[in-house]
Amino acid sequence: MNKFQNKSKENLAVEKTKEEILHASRPFFFSTLIVNAPFIVLFSSLAIMVVLTIITIATGSMENTPEHRRDFLVWDSTPVKEYDMQYLAEEKVQTNYPGGVQPLRSTTNEISTTFLIYQ
Repeated sequence: MNKFQNKSKENLAVEKTKEEILHASRPFFFSTLIVNAPFIVLFSSLAIMVVLTIITIATGSMENTPEHRRDFLVWDSTPVKEYDMQYLAEEKVQTNYPGGVQPLRSTTNEISTTFLIYQ
């Protein structure tokens, strides 16, 4: 009886392995479609790309923006930050006192930062 039980266990293991192999070797739907109708897959992929291109053009998500004075500067650089502060100060003075402000003098310190004094 022991030998019979061992053989039946071995047969069950072999059958299970065969079933796993057959299950793993079944053809995948998409690969079968590529083999049977390659132009359908090709043209459907092309149609998807055309639709995505139309959506991209319609939304304008890939359009270039006009250049800005900050486009080519290093954001974390100290001279760039100082330039930005100077630019904002000049902009604020021009908006608060349009055309009526003349710089009295301009001085430069050792780290090349320009201070403008307005009257």
